[in-house]
Amino acid sequence: MTSEISSEEPAGRHHRPLLLASASPRRAWLLQQAGVRVEIVPPPPEAEKQVAPDGSPRQVALAAARAKGLATARLRPDALVLAADTVVA
Repeated sequence: MTSEISSEEPAGRHHRPLLLASASPRRAWLLQQAGVRVEIVPPPPEAEKQVAPDGSPRQVALAAARAKGLATARLRPDALVLAADTVVA
């Protein structure tokens, strides 16, 4: 599933698409409120399964975000990818 959140962009400006590698409605909403145009592309499910749960919450969150971002970037090499993860400790 992909969806797009857009805001007005000045005429004549062309940028690489920005992808949000997340299924989080909250992250999409925050970007929309900031006026950031982003295409939502949930990462493949196997991306997060590659992350070992050992390490500090910070290390686990960074590893999960990196895995999601890289997996999404492989799907869309033409785009910039924004990925994040949250760990509740």
